[in-house]
Amino acid sequence: MTENTLYHSHHALAQNLVETIFSAILQTFDDRDAVTVAELSEAFERIRYYWPKVLPVFETTCRECSALNQKSYVPDRRRRDFLTRLVFSRIVDQVPRRPLLRTDHPFPHLLAPGLQAVIRSVLSGNETEIFNQLARSIFDQVGTDRDDEVWSVIARSDPLVMLANRILIRLLLSFKNFNTRRWEVFRVMQGTLDDSVYKFDEIAFCEIFDALFGDFQEQVKSEEMRLRFNLFHGDDTAEQINAVLLTYQRYRQSLAAPSSGRRAAGSRR
Repeated sequence: MTENTLYHSHHALAQNLVETIFSAILQTFDDRDAVTVAELSEAFERIRYYWPKVLPVFETTCRECSALNQKSYVPDRRRRDFLTRLVFSRIVDQVPRRPLLRTDHPFPHLLAPGLQAVIRSVLSGNETEIFNQLARSIFDQVGTDRDDEVWSVIARSDPLVMLANRILIRLLLSFKNFNTRRWEVFRVMQGTLDDSVYKFDEIAFCEIFDALFGDFQEQVKSEEMRLRFNLFHGDDTAEQINAVLLTYQRYRQSLAAPSSGRRAAGSRR
């Protein structure tokens, strides 16, 4: 699939549920001799064969549902990068606006070009296209791309949260090799900024990281949420999220150590 909309995501979720059921009962049936592995496998092969034919049903259902109470989203005709707009609106929603001395662009707004470059360095060209379509579909469902509205609307809708999490989790898991990715973020960010105006540093990095991924810190502790992550985003996703966040917490602790000698957040020039 190259298109990513709500009904594609619901379809993928349902497929993951079927696969989970299959895996869970396979061994039980074989052990109890009620149904052989071969018989059960044959039955699920039929399900998998017909699965693509069910997609239009999800499309119709989800579009009819979404049409209710949906505001019309008419983006600026010049806008092409919906992905960066969605991710950056998350940062603006979470990070307080701060004026800077030598530029009219406040923090974190002056980081927008760097964020766009970081996203492009993380994703392949095909992924960028897919996630850009996904971000556009989220804006269509939300009905606006205003920073003060987008994420509050998303938070009230489980389907939209799951869609947005597809993007955020993909970005988070790019930090599995944490130090390498962190230095890549620094390199890209600093390459888009004038050091005489603003120096991107460790504490600014933490502000952005927390804004994008902070919600996962508590969610990954919940058994229900771990199950959701694994069902919707693939096996071991919850474990991978937790591993990245633990590494990040150790990094935060190292910054707090007296010997770290780190500069305060967002150096103003």
